Parts: sequence; C-alpha cells; structure tokens
Amino acid sequence: MKKTTLFLYVLLFLICKQAGSQTPEAEWEKDLAIKGNSCLTDVVQNSDGTYTVLGSRSEAGPEKSDLWLIRFSASGDTLWSRTFLNPGMDLPFRIAAHANGGYLLAAVNEVSGGQMFARIICTDADGNESWNKTSLQALQFPNTDIAVEDNGSFWWLLTAASKETPAATHLIHMSPEGEILDDHIFTDKQALEAHALRILPDGSIAVSGEIALDKGGSTMWIMRIKPTGEQIWKSTLPISGKNVRPECICCSNEDGLLAAGWIGSCMNPDAAPEDRIFDFDLVITKLDLNGKIMWTKNYDREGSEGGNALAVLPDGHILVAGKCETSFTGTIGPWLMLVDPNGNKVMDHVDKFRFSGDQASRVILTSDGGFVMVGPGRQQPNQNRSVGWIKKYKPIL
Repeated sequence: MKKTTLFLYVLLFLICKQAGSQTPEAEWEKDLAIKGNSCLTDVVQNSDGTYTVLGSRSEAGPEKSDLWLIRFSASGDTLWSRTFLNPGMDLPFRIAAHANGGYLLAAVNEVSGGQMFARIICTDADGNESWNKTSLQALQFPNTDIAVEDNGSFWWLLTAASKETPAATHLIHMSPEGEILDDHIFTDKQALEAHALRILPDGSIAVSGEIALDKGGSTMWIMRIKPTGEQIWKSTLPISGKNVRPECICCSNEDGLLAAGWIGSCMNPDAAPEDRIFDFDLVITKLDLNGKIMWTKNYDREGSEGGNALAVLPDGHILVAGKCETSFTGTIGPWLMLVDPNGNKVMDHVDKFRFSGDQASRVILTSDGGFVMVGPGRQQPNQNRSVGWIKKYKPIL
C-alpha cells in the first residue's frame, strides 16, 4: 500500500511539473504542399516585419529539385515566390540579406555523375536573380554557408575535395558583387569538413565542422579566425568512440560561442548497413573567446535526438531547434528545447508529426520578442514525401 501511495505521489508530481512547464504558443503556421515535394531550410525577417524563406521544390522526380524563395507577410500570407531553375539537384542551405536590399542564397548543386558544387545566387528585393557564382572545385562534403559583413562583403564557407591531400576547409571572402577578394585554406591530417560560419562582434570569424579521429569516430572542431585569414585558435571537443556532427554555431550573450549538433554511435556496427541502429543525442558546447570549452552537455529524451539550429534570447536563455527521430513512446517530430545560460533544460516540446524525416531546420528570434521555425530542412534521398512549413511563435519568456 505504501509503495502504491508513493508511486501515485511521484506520478502526480511529474504531471504537475509537466503542466506547469512553459509550452510555446503558436501564432500561425503554414504548410507549403505542392504536387511534388517541398522543403524550407532557412529564414530571415525583413525590416518591415515580413519573412523571406529559402527552400526547394521538386516536381520532376527525386533527382531534380530547384531553389525556392518565398516571402511571407508578418501574419503568414504568401506575398510572392520565385523558383530558380537549374540542372541537377539544388540543396538549399542559407539565406542572408544583401547590401542591395535583396538576398544571398547559398546552396549545393549535385549534377550527373555525383559531383557536387557550392552555389551562390544574389537577388534583388523582389527575389529576381541578379547574378550567381559556382565554386571552382567540387565539394568533398555537401555543405556550404555564408555570412555578411556590415560593409556588404561576405564570407563563403565550403569543403573542397582533393586527390592528393585530405579535404580542406575554404573560407572565401567576396565583394558585394560576388568577386573573390581572398581565399583562406585550412587543413589537418584528416579531412577538415566545414559546417557552419558566424561573424563575431569584434569582426573575427568563427567556423565549426567535423573531423575524423585516429581511433575511430569523429568530433567537432571550432576555429576562430582573423578577418585577414590567420587562425587565432582551434578547439576540438574531447570525444572518444562516438561521432559528433555539428550543425550550427552562434554567439552567446557573454561574447562566447555556442555550437550544437548530434552525438552518438552505431549500436550494432557488425550488422548490414540497412539493419544498423544508431542512437544519437543533442549536444551543445559553450566556449569562451579564447577557445576554452566552458561546458558541454548531452540531451537525451527516449530515443535519437539532434539539434540543427540555435537562437540566444536577450537574457541568455538558448532556443534549440532540431528533431526527435526515434522514440520508445512514438513521440517523434520537430523538436524545440529551451535551456538556461548554463545549459540546464527549462522545457522541451515535440511538434506534430507530419511525415517521416520531419524536423526543424532553423529558428530565429523576431522583432516582437517571439520566434520563427522552418522545416523540414534539405530533402533526404530516401524521403518519399516532404512538405515545407513555417511556424511563428509568441514570446516564450
């Protein structure tokens, strides 16, 4: 009897705790269903309160997709959309405001034969293409990122393939017109895969990526670089026997750095590739501006989870958007988590399940104190269905 009573008290406590936790409240949401597949990857808020979103649409089979740019009103109505036709498969990565009032779009294009090249498209304020650039070298890793300086020049991040040496990280400085100003190359004894880029308040540049370990697995590296291209420091996450895949990097409120991604391993490595089971958790690490790791935390619900994007609130709390991929209770879908400045979880929320592979790709803070999420990110080759979505939330704190 006493055990039963104790169990009921514990159960009541957990229910009350859950009921009292902060749950994000949505203002509006839009699903962009088309004849084929659609996805949304990144979003910016414009000075007039509207939103411009980068994604892709595929209506000619799984091996063909084109970049898609959509502008929404502050209340979620579609104002216009533009499709950028291009041979092969275009994978959208980043949108940034351009000095001309338009946008820079960063993407990866996969052409016949499996080669991949990074692309940048510049548009005017109405989304019409002004110019485009394609990387001179094929990519070793299908990823690219951009970050814009106050003077309108911008940085372009990619990982270039090489036959003689391990793949190198390229950090290319470009003029507002798309002309190359400088190309800084960073190498290691293993392939140095670049994932994310951020310009820091002092003008230096932070880059994060993934590197293989000598004893197996991989870990996250983070580098701080002078605007002239010299490395200030490089730190690696001390991990052994697991794989770490970074997805994003941003500034903390104390002038430090935050990086988030996925950490995990294969639970049955001897099985056939199609039968292998992976267990991943969300990982966040915080560094000071000297590269010292202040803390690293894993967040595990009840299956495999990962983080794709970070946004730091004015009081230092951190919003993390990602995915609950597997769950013992069936709770899967886009995942939003709020943690305090020290990395302690305040609340988490799993959004409605739309289709297999759905996840939150980006989260940004909005001028009214709320935030916007988009998904499901880049379409995966094995996805039979994908519908792009955008969701606007009220302030969470």
